[in-house]
Formats: sequence, C-alpha cells, structure tokens
Amino acid sequence: MTLFRRLLKYGVKHRLKLQNKSGATRPVSKSNTVTAGTSTRIEASAELGFDYTLKRSPRRRSLALSIRAGAVYLNAPMQLKDKDIECWLWEKREWVQVKLQQQNQRQQEVPERTYASGDTLCYLGKVYPLQVFLASGSGAAGANVVGSGIKGSGVEFSNERGFVVILGRSSKSRSQKGVAQRVQSLLQAWFKARAAELLRLKSESLCRYLGLSLCDVRLRRTKTKWGHCTSNGVIQYNWLILVAPDVVIDYLVAHEVCHLRHHHHGPAFWALVERVCPDFKIHKTWLRRYGHTLVV
Repeated sequence: MTLFRRLLKYGVKHRLKLQNKSGATRPVSKSNTVTAGTSTRIEASAELGFDYTLKRSPRRRSLALSIRAGAVYLNAPMQLKDKDIECWLWEKREWVQVKLQQQNQRQQEVPERTYASGDTLCYLGKVYPLQVFLASGSGAAGANVVGSGIKGSGVEFSNERGFVVILGRSSKSRSQKGVAQRVQSLLQAWFKARAAELLRLKSESLCRYLGLSLCDVRLRRTKTKWGHCTSNGVIQYNWLILVAPDVVIDYLVAHEVCHLRHHHHGPAFWALVERVCPDFKIHKTWLRRYGHTLVV
C-alpha cells in the first residue's frame, strides 16, 4: 500500500505522528488551502528546508513531484489535506535537497554574458571574442564608437575577429543595459539564421545518403528537447545547438534524421544512428552533461 493510500486510510492521527530519524515528531508547517487549477507558493517549515509550489487537480489521484530551475513543484489531488502533503514531502526531503543542490551547481556552470566589448561567445564549440561598436552621436554607453554614417545594425563574424556587432544611429538603446539587450537580440537573430541554414544543409545531406524523405526543417527553442521529429517528416531543432561542437551537432542531426525511418528508440534506431555517427555515445553524453551551458 502506498503512503498516499495509507494516509487516506488511517486519517489525521496517523499523519501527524510521522517521525524523523531522531524519533522526534515532525512539526507540520501551515500552508494555505488552494483551489483547483491554481498554483500557490508554500513557505515550508524550517525542518523541511525548502519552499514549493502547490497545484491541485480534481482529476489527479496521486502526488507528482518535480524540480525545475532550482524550484520545487508539487501536483496534488484536491481531496488530500495540506498536512498529508507535508508528511509526504517530509519523506522525500533528502531526495529533493540533493536535486536542488545538483541544479544549483549546474546553474553556476552557465556562462554569464555582458554583451559588451571584451565578452566572448561560443560558436560551433569554439570561443570567439565579441566587439560592440556604436555609431557616433547615438548617445549610447557600453561600446566603442565608429563613424556617424552608419545607420543600420548588424552582426559580422569571422574566424579571425570573432563577433562584431554594430549598432547604427537608428538604435533606440541608450543605456548600458539597453545596449546589452539590443546586442543580445542581434546575436540571437544571427545564430537563428545560421542554424536554419546549417541544420537544413546537414539534414538534407544525411537524408540523401540514407534515402529518406524530409518534409521540412524548423527551429524551436525548447526547454527539454534539442530536437524532435514529427510523424509527417518535419524535424525541429533547438537553434542553441550551434553553440556546441560541430561533432555534437552532427550527432543531433543523425538522431533526428534516423527518426524519419524509426519512430522509436529501439535497437534498430540506435543501430542506424551508430552507422552514420559511430561515436554517438560520446556526443550524446556530452550534450547531456553540458547542454545547459549552451547559451547566447
């Protein structure tokens, strides 16, 4: 019998006597009752050690716990009382704290960008310098100044100079923060354009080699997936993959293109992936380990 069912069966008396390892009865923190479909931030007791966001549903029959971006989320049935939820979380507290610590460490690994001259960007696995230039008379701060005849804004790239962002006189960004936001926007647009071109080229090339039909290649910035192949032959990629080494990009393309033939992750699928990308296990592990650091 699951803990959830035991709690419902034995009632409040049983719920309030769950004890910690030292044998002391655990105090239950107060939390507000919430209505169906709404999310409420719960400040947990000091003994629990973390806050969490609670969402109730009348259709749910069990508790579901998830941790995303360093925050704890709990989906619960409508009929389960707040005290029951706290008791359930009490048994999960050590697992939650470990996961929160792991996510905090991963967050610290994400590069911080200033989007100003002297910053760096990673493209196809290599690090390049960033230079930002402003047209004279723009009145903006945080970058070098070039001739006043420049009106448009854009991004230039070369292996020798790296990324050069030019903000023309038409730019409305004047503060240092505004300049940084504008530079980031231009860089992201540049990466999207390169991703659309490169990923389509790689996908079509591999499809010709394998004799597969590709309907379209699209870009999406998703939080949990680097790629997706639909049943009608459309492959979607997260454009941030262009920050990764080229061999990792090739693995991702191989993974999604192979789904055009095998819409599953069975042995036949992985055999085909290995045929076109022999070192796929190395690149798959790299993406899982460092994927969260791929930012622009």
